[in-house]
Amino acid sequence: MPLYEYDCGGCGEFSASRLMAASALPAECPTCGRPAPRVLSATAVGNSRPRGRKKRGRPEPALVKSEPREPPRPCMTAPHGGRPWMIGH
Repeated sequence: MPLYEYDCGGCGEFSASRLMAASALPAECPTCGRPAPRVLSATAVGNSRPRGRKKRGRPEPALVKSEPREPPRPCMTAPHGGRPWMIGH
């Protein structure tokens, strides 16, 4: 069950684990028993994987550096080996 934060006017803030359907309803303060409204807080976003466990799936690929190449020089010979301006003569 998710953990929500509530604020009692006399006792201060406290956390309570409740169903999502009941999250908007006031929670009973554990100290004084009065109903306390929910406090909107930032969500806990992070790595849910416990430390020490390995990550499943494929490993990340290594960075491959490619050297810039010169473009290939155009071939200036005809298919039969002659000069291109003499094709057919």
